[in-house]
Amino acid sequence: MVRGEAMDAACKLARGYTGKTELISVDGGWYGETGFSMGLSDRGDKKQFGTLIPGQTIVEFNNIDAAQKSINHDTAAFILEPVQAENHCRKADEKYLRELKLLCEHFGTLLIFDETQTGFGRTGHKFAKDYYGVEPDILVFGEAVTAGVFPMTGLVFTPEVKTFFDAHPLIHLCTFGGHDVGCRVACHMLDQYDAKRPWEQTQKTGKRLMDDLRSLLQDKPEVLDSVSGMGLLVSMRFKDRDVAKDFCVAARNNGLFVVQGAVAKESVVLRPPLTITENEIDQLTDIVKIVMKKI
Repeated sequence: MVRGEAMDAACKLARGYTGKTELISVDGGWYGETGFSMGLSDRGDKKQFGTLIPGQTIVEFNNIDAAQKSINHDTAAFILEPVQAENHCRKADEKYLRELKLLCEHFGTLLIFDETQTGFGRTGHKFAKDYYGVEPDILVFGEAVTAGVFPMTGLVFTPEVKTFFDAHPLIHLCTFGGHDVGCRVACHMLDQYDAKRPWEQTQKTGKRLMDDLRSLLQDKPEVLDSVSGMGLLVSMRFKDRDVAKDFCVAARNNGLFVVQGAVAKESVVLRPPLTITENEIDQLTDIVKIVMKKI
């Protein structure tokens, strides 16, 4: 099951459990390439696919007033990424998420976090929700559950939501869902995560990487606008998308694979392995410095 399918399953589950249909997300989000996911994502090519799934609304990110005006007794779920990886790693405010959680509880609306790109230690915490101290009703996780060696994503949810799922286990099906090999890989990796706790090391290496990249802001202010992120999920925002594209090409030619943000195309997202060492961070930073001189 790929990322978009996991979000689709979460939306189906939210609608089934609450008996409501309206789904609300925020600007700057990116959830995948399938049905519900495409409609909820902030992307400019939606019209190419005709009429998408109805009952979906997008409101301003980090704006609790916008959420209050939109959430009502017909709202099944409010959906967001705590850290928008594809949008220059824009982070939710802690106060915003706490107030949003209370608002959802008041209206019987499920809060869904998409942690496809932030889960299993990427942000310096096991999940980004742990940093904020806010528990969603449904959490979508990504391919990190199998360390990226098997295409598997999924979702977890509260015991209350599970009662509905247990009564309707076929609410979402996919051809390779629950693949035996994938599940064995995932079970092994879950044990490895608990044993090695890579998020603890990620806090240190992520800070080192962030500090090194931010030092470049003084060297090339005419090219590099800002650096943001959390842990080892880091984004560099350039003056425009063309410069970002040139950076990606030059980086690949120098042995560093990076891509532009899917939402903020003037940004470039770095997602190094959680096992990266300080020596490897130095190598990564050296490549970035070389590339910066060429663009």
